[in-house]
Amino acid sequence: MRKLALLILAFVAISVTTSAQSDAASLYYEGIKYYEGQGVSKDYAKAAEFFRKAAELGVIQAKYNLGCMYDEGVGVRVDHQLAVLYWESAAKDGFALAQNNLAHCYRTGSGVQKDYSQAVYWFRKAAEQGNADAQVSLGARYMHGEGVTCDKARAVEWFRKAAEQGHAGGQYNLALCYGKGEGVSKNLSQAEYWMTKAANQGCSDARQKLNELKNGTGTVTVTVPLE
Repeated sequence: MRKLALLILAFVAISVTTSAQSDAASLYYEGIKYYEGQGVSKDYAKAAEFFRKAAELGVIQAKYNLGCMYDEGVGVRVDHQLAVLYWESAAKDGFALAQNNLAHCYRTGSGVQKDYSQAVYWFRKAAEQGNADAQVSLGARYMHGEGVTCDKARAVEWFRKAAEQGHAGGQYNLALCYGKGEGVSKNLSQAEYWMTKAANQGCSDARQKLNELKNGTGTVTVTVPLE
């Protein structure tokens, strides 16, 4: 399962689903202080305690953070089932990053029974909110027909949305599709354009494919789209 970095969100508004907004916010920011070591000694276990209290008061970001901590074993023991519970709660509150992580759990069977349909459901929820990682993953599901009917044109649509946001994986996948004519008319000029975008972001596979295009040593072949 592809991991996301622990989200801190120190400078954004907190979403609270109960009336105890002030207390919840204070608890959340105490968690941030201990996680980052802001004015106190860094202590991941204490950060988890404060995030847990904030999560109980409905702070969506605290739920997401706890999911990440349990998934990675940061300040707590590794517990993929608890990670899923916290991410699911935040996902149902509409938090795109949690929706994307929950989708990966359903796809891989991490902490929950594998369910490709549920993976697609949550990838779509996150993708529709503009989460580029989820857009790439949803496109890959359409490309492979995993949990959804294979539709390469729809796959291209989602790859393009991610690519236009500057996501290297989306750019790489879109270039592959243009290079082979999968879900879109073959266009080597567009393939080179998007492959260059991905290569410029450090994608090693894109650099290799770009050299093939420029040197005329072969066509771009769609293999397994990046997640």
